[in-house]
Amino acid sequence: MITATAVQHTHPLTRLMARHGLTAAAYLKRVADRHRALGFGAMAHRKEKATRWTREGVTPERTALLAIAASTASTSLTSTATAGRASCCSPSMTTRPFLSRRGRWRVRSHH
Repeated sequence: MITATAVQHTHPLTRLMARHGLTAAAYLKRVADRHRALGFGAMAHRKEKATRWTREGVTPERTALLAIAASTASTSLTSTATAGRASCCSPSMTTRPFLSRRGRWRVRSHH
């Protein structure tokens, strides 16, 4: 006898927001700030945008994906920086997203 179990998958952005304790609006504000810092201009950051991305299957625009990758990398770098040493997230550092050979977005840091 084969039984089926219901597996509920959560969207990666939903898991990311939960891991960092951010609301959809706060996360999108962070992404919008990074979007502007990368030189792509202003980006709307209402929470409905996160709903479209995570629940309705809408894929973010390319520039938004780059901003998501960059803001995610800077978030993880900030959380691992230690006090007493020069932070790797100083204002002189910039992050640049790039597409890896396997087709995944990565972020390279430049000082």
